[in-house]
Amino acid sequence: MVEGNFVTFLGLLAGVRDSSQLICLHGFALKIGFERDLMVRNSIINVYFKCGSPNYARILFDEMPDRDLVSWNTLISGYSRLGLVQETLSLFTHMRALSRLDPDRQTFSSLVSCVAASADHLHAHHHHHHRRRRRCRRHGLCFLGRSIHAQIIVSGISMDELVETSLMNMYMKQRNVWDGLRVCDLSAKKDSVFMASLISGLVQNNRADEALRLLPRSLTLGPEFLSSATIASLFAVCSQLCTLKIGASLHGYVLRRNIPTDLPAHNSLLAMYAKCGCLRQARLLFSSMKEKDLVSWNSMISGFSQHGDIHMAMATARKMMEARLVPDAITLLLLLKGSSSVGSLRHGRSLHGFIMRNIQSVAVSTSLVDMYSKCGELVLARRCFNLVGIEERDLVLWSSMIAGYGIHGQGEAAVELFSSALSAGIRPNKVVFLAVLMACSHAGLVDDGLRIFMLMGEELREMEHVACIVDLLGRKGMLREAADVASLRRHSPEVLGILLDSCRIHGDKALAEEVAGEIMALEPANAASYVQMVHGFAAAGRWDGVVETWKKMKVMGLKKTPGWSSVEVGGGAAVASTTFFVDQLSHHCHRELILLLQSLYRGMRINNEYEDYDELLLELC
Repeated sequence: MVEGNFVTFLGLLAGVRDSSQLICLHGFALKIGFERDLMVRNSIINVYFKCGSPNYARILFDEMPDRDLVSWNTLISGYSRLGLVQETLSLFTHMRALSRLDPDRQTFSSLVSCVAASADHLHAHHHHHHRRRRRCRRHGLCFLGRSIHAQIIVSGISMDELVETSLMNMYMKQRNVWDGLRVCDLSAKKDSVFMASLISGLVQNNRADEALRLLPRSLTLGPEFLSSATIASLFAVCSQLCTLKIGASLHGYVLRRNIPTDLPAHNSLLAMYAKCGCLRQARLLFSSMKEKDLVSWNSMISGFSQHGDIHMAMATARKMMEARLVPDAITLLLLLKGSSSVGSLRHGRSLHGFIMRNIQSVAVSTSLVDMYSKCGELVLARRCFNLVGIEERDLVLWSSMIAGYGIHGQGEAAVELFSSALSAGIRPNKVVFLAVLMACSHAGLVDDGLRIFMLMGEELREMEHVACIVDLLGRKGMLREAADVASLRRHSPEVLGILLDSCRIHGDKALAEEVAGEIMALEPANAASYVQMVHGFAAAGRWDGVVETWKKMKVMGLKKTPGWSSVEVGGGAAVASTTFFVDQLSHHCHRELILLLQSLYRGMRINNEYEDYDELLLELC
């Protein structure tokens, strides 16, 4: 009778999910004497952790007169799941010193998982003011992970799939792909959980191309070993590489073999179709999904935003809210990015209102600054910037505001803000330097631009930074100085192209021909290079060169990809988005548009706002 009650009690413990219920059962165990049994105590400790009451679990553990390896493993595993590295390591040390127990696979697996979770949290939550502290902690976690791995080897324990998977997952979370792949190579048996963790880890480390090579090996496991987690990871690989054919083939394989998949796998497939631009298939899949979570809706919103359909993205967000799901920061970031890409101030303002009522986030504030800047509302952009405390401003926020001033020609404001960032203790990265150099280039601030360029140092300079200085000097007619700077990236067609444009504008025929020859030698099959040469010959009055260059392009079968623009027309409910291409003649008001442009250009010429009227008409009409 007593044994039956004992078994019943353990069965009750397995079903408890609330700490108040557990406390009642714990009291009952004390009253009838069950708590003296070591198995019951270990089970109660485990359930206390599952109910989110680690303090009660620790008190019970400390009061235990006898502890076995299961007792220690239960407590270590509980602290490990909470990501408490110090407590987990302290328990491990005390177990070996006080109880003289040797750790087993479960012990080491919990230690490794704890280090992996801490590394993942460290990469997900960071702040620029604590960069040095974060770097030290990352190195410390890497050293700790390797030390635990060494102890596993020294202990002589044969590693099973659980320990190997934990080790490989830990190295991937630490961004230590080399050691992670070493664990993979030394693993004798790779099950579906191992393969899913390996593929997911490679995707998280931007090594999707290597993950894709694991696809045949995953399929050889057979449908029965191909877990939903592995399938989700494989779809994520196809999404990152935009390999629609492989992703769709894998989808077909899953359907033909009738492999069961869960919601994360459906979301991964949905994200792949959306990112690859296959929105019709994505919508069909989304409609057929019986269960949808926030990730599902965000995948659809991301697809529409990424491909310029902000109206459908906003409509999807409204349907999501009708389904009683609240948009999170990711939803708002996607919608703000979509609004920025098409310059839709109307949608951006409505999103701002929702954000003010519901969400406070530096990332969202940065997107608001970017959106208002791209829509020409610099006052509102600066207001959003100022609302973020100076201690919370990260590099992305600073660069967004500086870039906003730059694209609207307010170079002095951009340089002043850059100086404020330096005064606030910010160490600019390549993106911040690029933003302020572009601002100097657009505003013609030669002295400031050169000073900031020298401040960068050689190790930070890239092609884009050199291009900004070449453009800045070229705009001012300082062509020889621009050529000297361009020599820092002599094998960059982009930098030489900017220098060639400057030569054309300022009429330096000799330097233009020299630069054009270098561009043609670097990229003999690039249509854009030939078009630049055509403009250069036309500006120099060398019409024979124009004809010869066009003939070369025709012989080589080169065509320049036409540029296109999109603009919102109308207001209120009648707003519509219109897209048009360069040299497009099919618009029903084409003749009227050309007449209006010519009228505007004549007015600009009269007001001396553009000197080379003929060249402007050649380029834009």
